[in-house]
Amino acid sequence: IGAEKMSHQDKTAPFRALISAMDLEQIREETGTDDPLTEGTKPGRSGFMDIYAAKARKYMAASGATVEDFARVAAKDSRFAAMNPKAQFQQERTIEEILDSKKIIDPLTIAMCSPIGDGSAALVFCSEEFVKRNSCDAVQVRTITLLSGIPGGASCNERGAAIAYQAAGIGPEDVSIAELHDAASPAEMFYIEELGLCGVGEGPQMIRTGQTDLGGRIPCNTSGGLVAKGHPVGATGCAQIIELVEQLRGRAGKRQVDGARVGLAQNGGGWLVDDTAATTLTILAR
Repeated sequence: IGAEKMSHQDKTAPFRALISAMDLEQIREETGTDDPLTEGTKPGRSGFMDIYAAKARKYMAASGATVEDFARVAAKDSRFAAMNPKAQFQQERTIEEILDSKKIIDPLTIAMCSPIGDGSAALVFCSEEFVKRNSCDAVQVRTITLLSGIPGGASCNERGAAIAYQAAGIGPEDVSIAELHDAASPAEMFYIEELGLCGVGEGPQMIRTGQTDLGGRIPCNTSGGLVAKGHPVGATGCAQIIELVEQLRGRAGKRQVDGARVGLAQNGGGWLVDDTAATTLTILAR
């Protein structure tokens, strides 16, 4: 079971809670203060948006990605969320609307950032024997891989993907659908590269040609992702698994991925120097 109550009458309270998932000693060294909400991070946004924005700017310089590409990701996810009755935001947005929304920190607009929200999700695991006895419409867990970040080393996603694919007996080319931890829209592009779902530097072209959309090579975040489906932090990982299970069972309705057989969920938390503090990769199959 995962659950989170993030809404609060004090609008800065959730951001203060989120900042505790960072290396506070590092923040003190870099900002000279114990309060990153007033120094180095503008009140009214999560400090993680500063991290995502910095990664996005670096990624743009390296790959040729544009802010319009990030808006394409957000627009795609809004289309999925509009078909998801459990999504926090169920209204489709255009690329132009996303680009014109409130500026948060370059290059992010508010429509590219995951919202504050409340939610819960639950999973039920059972043995193969139980499935056989009860004729359950079960989905197989091929692997669950958990890694910690290593400052200055390869990313959690890169290291974790190699371990997870080997444990599951598959390659990235076998993945039918992915749920990614896109707390900001540019993250989808980082992660499809880090997880080997496309080559390094190919993320922008994947987005521009619709390869992560319904009918594309590897549909991503058919739930709407964290930006549109919502990101009640403690429930997010379970919610990703639920979306994959619904897809693999063929019960996702209008957002159903045809022939989905293998699903990958990537969920991360915290920040340690230059990488996610911990990442979990789950591979499910029918």
